[in-house]
Order: sequence, then structure tokens, then C-alpha cells
Amino acid sequence: TKTVPYFPQKCDGCGATLPQKPQRGAPEPTLHQVVELPEQPLVVTQYEGHACRCAQCGYVTRADIPADIRAHARGPRLTAFIATLTGVYHLSKRQVQGLFETVLGTQLGLGSIPNHEQETTAALAPAYHAVRAAVQQAPAKNIDETGWNRGGKLCWLWVVATAAVAFY
Repeated sequence: TKTVPYFPQKCDGCGATLPQKPQRGAPEPTLHQVVELPEQPLVVTQYEGHACRCAQCGYVTRADIPADIRAHARGPRLTAFIATLTGVYHLSKRQVQGLFETVLGTQLGLGSIPNHEQETTAALAPAYHAVRAAVQQAPAKNIDETGWNRGGKLCWLWVVATAAVAFY
């Protein structure tokens, strides 16, 4: 994202002042990277439906914000992030809510989290069905299962894998 160059001020051999810019034929610089979260990690876009008064008749007409924009309060990457936190990392809804407040500096309604999970599930449905169809049509399949107890109930997870895909 950003590069900060450092050049030696003086020659360690004779003390002469050195140029403060890259030199042709010089060795590659040593590198050190520091990764940091930005102070404001979220990008907030405010859509405004402005109103205009007609100079002829005085009627006020307001521009509509498109329905596909009004349908969502969070973008697709943030929605996927929420679903990843609960679905992959198994954070509770309250933990996700807390992370949004402490790390991202924004409020996230507890009840909106399942909505984001459902939206992500719907977005992934075509890929899910494509993988299932690919497994069903594959000439060779590898199948495995694993079981575990959850609250005294025996549960099973099955996987069917081909050379190209795995279906759980």
C-alpha cells in the first residue's frame, strides 16, 4: 500500500555524502513490511435521493434511490465476512456483534446476523448445486464419513470427492 524508502546519508568507507535516490546497478534494498489495520476499516457509502422544485409549477420531485441499493445495508464482502465469522470460525452472534463494535467501530444488530448468513447461503446455492452435479456425474468418486457426539446425539458428516471437487 505504501513504501517508505531509507537511504544511507554518508559512506561508511570514507564519509562522503551519498545520493538520496536509487542508483543504477545498486544491490536490491533490504525489505521489512509492517501490516496494520486502517483506523477506519469500513467504507461507508451514503446514497442521497435529492429533491428539486420545478421552476415552472413549483412541484417538488424527489429522485428515488434504486431498490437494489435500498435492499442492503451492508455490501457483499462485508456480508460474506459476517457469514465466515459464524460459519467457518464458529463465533457466536454476540461475539460477531462485539467484534464489529470493538474492531470495526460500528454497530451491528444481533438480529441482522442471521439475515446475512441466509443471504450468503443463497449466494452460494448455485455453486453448491454445481458441485453436487459434478460429483454425481463423475465416473470415479471417493467417499468418507466421520461421526461425532453432539449433546449425546450421534452426528455424521459425509464427503464425496472427485479429482476436481469435494461435496459435504
